[in-house]
Amino acid sequence: MSCDDMEVADAIRYVMTELRRLSNTYRYAALTSCHGAQTSDANFDGRNLFLDLEFDMLRRQLSRHDIIVFKDDEDRITGMAIDEFPDVKFRERPDPDV
Repeated sequence: MSCDDMEVADAIRYVMTELRRLSNTYRYAALTSCHGAQTSDANFDGRNLFLDLEFDMLRRQLSRHDIIVFKDDEDRITGMAIDEFPDVKFRERPDPDV
């Protein structure tokens, strides 16, 4: 399956929306690239879409993740899973006591 496929584009849009909703830490996340996409039948009903995505979390802090997007029998997205939460480092203020 191609990263340019309409189904993949819809899944990526869903992932970006949900990622930004998880925490204010992720609100500046931007997709930098899609490295791959595959689909497979789910264990019970529906299908799973497996995405290999890379994000720019904040000022060139790249973070690559494997994501599963769950779809029901009617091809509606019902949820997602991410391999690990992205780590974002913010600029820290200098310690005034040093």
